[in-house]
This record gives sequence, C-alpha cells and structure tokens, in this order.
Amino acid sequence: MKHPLEKIMRIELLAMIVLVIGGLIALIKGYQPVLMFCFYMVALSLFCDGLAAWYTHDTQHAGKQFLKAGMVFVMTTFLLFHL
Repeated sequence: MKHPLEKIMRIELLAMIVLVIGGLIALIKGYQPVLMFCFYMVALSLFCDGLAAWYTHDTQHAGKQFLKAGMVFVMTTFLLFHL
C-alpha cells in the first residue's frame, strides 16, 4: 500500500538530488545560472515539505516552510534580475 503523500515526497527527494548535483557542478565550474536554478530547487523542496505538513494538519510547520520557500523564491528572483 502506498503512502498518501508519496508523490509529494518523491518530488521533494528529486528536487534535493537535482540540487546536490547542480550545486556541485555550479561550484566546480562556476556557472551562475545553474546556481540560481539550485536555489529554485531549494524553494521547491521547502514548498513540498510544507505541503506534506499541511496535509498532515501540522499547520505551524507548514506555514514556516511556505514562508521559507517564498523568501528563497523572491530573493533568488531578485538576484537573478539584478546581477
């Protein structure tokens, strides 16, 4: 029997795997667009964690994760267009 939140957990895990691989590439090669993409993956991972917490009725944790994801997204977008 599958866990009800398995899809959300898989997306979060995939985002973290892409984040680690992309982060290593960005650090070694110095590619700024890949680094920005990694920050968006951090935001996606935080959002998925918040979504899983929301579905399990842990609204305080979900709210904090949504706020973190939103701030990472906004700051990354700001840096993307101002650098």
